[in-house]
Amino acid sequence: MFTESLIPGNVSAWFLTDAFFRPSQWFMALEPRHPILYETMTEIVHNLLNIPNVLNPKVVFVTGPAILNHGYKQFLTPLLWTDGIEVLEIFNEVLVGKQKKTVMKVLGNNLSDGNLPKGMTSQQFHKFPHILTIKKNYSELVAYNATLNMTRHERIVKKSGVLHWTKHIYKNARKNRHLKMTCRQYLKWLEKEETSTKKN
Repeated sequence: MFTESLIPGNVSAWFLTDAFFRPSQWFMALEPRHPILYETMTEIVHNLLNIPNVLNPKVVFVTGPAILNHGYKQFLTPLLWTDGIEVLEIFNEVLVGKQKKTVMKVLGNNLSDGNLPKGMTSQQFHKFPHILTIKKNYSELVAYNATLNMTRHERIVKKSGVLHWTKHIYKNARKNRHLKMTCRQYLKWLEKEETSTKKN
């Protein structure tokens, strides 16, 4: 169960694990100016400026979970030097990294059997108390209006107007195909567009 007592007072960064045993990007709690976020944001800015095609970014490796995992590893560099790569397998324990800050990665309930920590069986994993649960009844049919039914997920998307980034890119691909360029080229193009708009 998720309560305020779940995060110990001596922890300056707290994560659930994602499906690949990385720190979760979808839920985290960190104190301001934490080195994990500094390492992550520095890498994101570098990656954004070096995207080869703004219409087809590899989001997982540009801003996504892989980059947060990079920041997590960079933060734990002192421990990696002394204790080896096995440090990355540790969960539910407080670890000390750069600047003597702390981190705790808590086992989530969304790991596949192929991504369990070393030595842990599927049966052992399922005995752990789970903090979050899978979206219940997400595919259940619900009323959208007086004449239309749809899944709960479809209704959320329709009411919020928020599209998953992959669908957004696909939906606008024809309209934006002239933007097939690197990020740096795109930024220069935007500057030219802004300048020409101001002149008119």
